[in-house]
Amino acid sequence: MPVTVIVRTDEAGASTSPSLTFDGPRVVIGRGAGCDVRLPDASVSHRHATLQVTSGAVTLSDEGSSNGTFVGKKRLSARAPTTIKSGELVRVGRVWLELRIEERPATRDLSMATKDIALALVARAMRSLGEEHVPYVRVDAGPDEGAELALAEEGRVYVIGRGDACDLALGDADASREHVQLVRRGGAILVRDRGSKNGADLEGVPLSDARDVTWKAGQSLLLANTVLVLFDPTLSALKSIEEADDEPLADADVPAPPVSVADAFGERSASKAPPAPLPIAPPSERPRPSASPPARRRPRGVQPGEAGLLVVALIILVLSLGGLFWLLRT
Repeated sequence: MPVTVIVRTDEAGASTSPSLTFDGPRVVIGRGAGCDVRLPDASVSHRHATLQVTSGAVTLSDEGSSNGTFVGKKRLSARAPTTIKSGELVRVGRVWLELRIEERPATRDLSMATKDIALALVARAMRSLGEEHVPYVRVDAGPDEGAELALAEEGRVYVIGRGDACDLALGDADASREHVQLVRRGGAILVRDRGSKNGADLEGVPLSDARDVTWKAGQSLLLANTVLVLFDPTLSALKSIEEADDEPLADADVPAPPVSVADAFGERSASKAPPAPLPIAPPSERPRPSASPPARRRPRGVQPGEAGLLVVALIILVLSLGGLFWLLRT
């Protein structure tokens, strides 16, 4: 029985909220890196709650968390499984979740997907605080020491080399014009050699021009006489949040529950009224048949005045035919 966990990050609805669909027997929710649903908020315990899926039922248990697990406004007792219905709202710490129990395909590569969601939540919080959250490459050693390249656009190919058209143009004479390329995909940075003359090494391992390699934050990339280091402020913040102690949550800091998908759908269905029926008079206003059928109209006979006109017309017709006959004989 697939279970979808929607991380409610908005009050308007769940259409823009991240979600994960599981088809296994257990889903661990918490702040720790090993959880199936990673929620980077200090009010969420490292291992906060667990969903158990059995034949025909889904239960939720609090794992002895600091700030409790709530189904709606009801706080669950620690380690006491409670049956969950599809569409119910669950709060762990200050984070609201919506649980959907319905047939849908499981999320691909769940470990990567839950990490990407955690990073996206941290990046959103950092943006709201005005903090830098975009991963970037810094020249750690070489002629261009201190130069940086921000990898702001996901999916874009960034090129590093000696050419002026490169995204990070190096003054290293031994670097190729287009030495390496970088692509940001989700929470991963992929690097590849572009057929350079002197090659490039990532932590001592030569890069290939035939495949991408994941470049992790903090690792060094050597090309010619230049050393590049990748920095990811969002990943660093995520690690700090995951390693922090639980933060006590005051009642005043508890966010209001959002509208569930089921409720929102119900409202939309109610607001979309069916087409109005054709206007039909009620029974009391409909015309009733009379007691007797209307009399038929009898054929109208020839009136006296009309008979005289017919006689005159016949006389004129006979005279005309006689005159025509006389003309033809002469």
